[in-house]
Amino acid sequence: MQKESKYTKMWIRDGILYITYKPIPELDLRAAKKIVAGRLIFQRHQPYPILCRIQHLKNISDQALDHFATKGSLMASAVAILTNNDYDQSLALLFRDVHHPQVPVKLFKSELNALAFLQDYK
Repeated sequence: MQKESKYTKMWIRDGILYITYKPIPELDLRAAKKIVAGRLIFQRHQPYPILCRIQHLKNISDQALDHFATKGSLMASAVAILTNNDYDQSLALLFRDVHHPQVPVKLFKSELNALAFLQDYK
């Protein structure tokens, strides 16, 4: 099962929810609310660990990061964020260390390591 929207592509495989963000010039609060609402409907309000690919994000507002850390933590048991470069790493650290999501969040450069982390949260 897969869902694609203006902002993301999502699918569930082996008990893990995968989210890949599309190239978005500015991810604002309005977009963040749509992404979270779409994710909750897609996963049918069942909790999942989430593997998040953020390499296509350009700019994200502080309000969007805060929304992801609070409302975006609903029905997520843990989040692994894949980072490919220094910008991705900075964005993910800002999310984790400043906005304090309500679920465990770890950053990874390797998808294999990210998936290993998420296994404990299935």
